[in-house]
Amino acid sequence: MMTKHPQIESLFQEYVTHTDSKLEFRFFSTLITHFPGLLIIAADGIVDEEEWYHVEQLVSFMTKTFENEIADEDEQETLAKEFLANMQVLVDSLKMWEEKFLDALGILFEEMDEDDAEDTKELVYEIMEMFAESSEGISDEEQDKIDAISERLNLLDED
Repeated sequence: MMTKHPQIESLFQEYVTHTDSKLEFRFFSTLITHFPGLLIIAADGIVDEEEWYHVEQLVSFMTKTFENEIADEDEQETLAKEFLANMQVLVDSLKMWEEKFLDALGILFEEMDEDDAEDTKELVYEIMEMFAESSEGISDEEQDKIDAISERLNLLDED
């Protein structure tokens, strides 16, 4: 989903300027949507090899969401590399982007129709849980982070 919301566009410009990211705007909302997973893998202060493997798998999934748009395999590979590079940048600078990306994710949810928002909220929650479980079970830090993000973004809202 791509939005032309001014706050998302502004965040994109800030992000690209600070990170030298080559990511196109049309892919930025995908990066925002998957950002909470990165917060979970870093919740215990360590991103271990197994957790990074899950990031790589997630990047593959993120890239596949664009395979109807991007048929060329080389272009898909380029996108996957760019997503992975951005995930690394974000892991290295989570504190700088945490509030901004979570605010942006809230805006994305507001811009979606209700069904899409609920599906995407469920996806975000499942990704956070997957990352938390990817090492030796869900730590207290990871659970606290999942709970805080879930509450902030109403991920489990039953309305």
